[in-house]
Amino acid sequence: GAGLVGECALSRQALWLDSPPSGFWTIRTALGEGQPRALLVLPVLRSDKLVGVLELAGLSPALLSQRPTLEALLPV
Repeated sequence: GAGLVGECALSRQALWLDSPPSGFWTIRTALGEGQPRALLVLPVLRSDKLVGVLELAGLSPALLSQRPTLEALLPV
């Protein structure tokens, strides 16, 4: 139950952060790295059983505009 992933797992509710604190997470890829402008932590459920937690981070706040689509996919 520690951190955002633990909180999401316990509550089984999605967490949406549109302005994470500087240094909170760093996105690293083969192309570079940067501070996220949006964070999503989503529970993955199957037959009401938690099977995982999905973490998504975006370099722009545009990721949050996909909220309805992502929430619609979670029950699947």
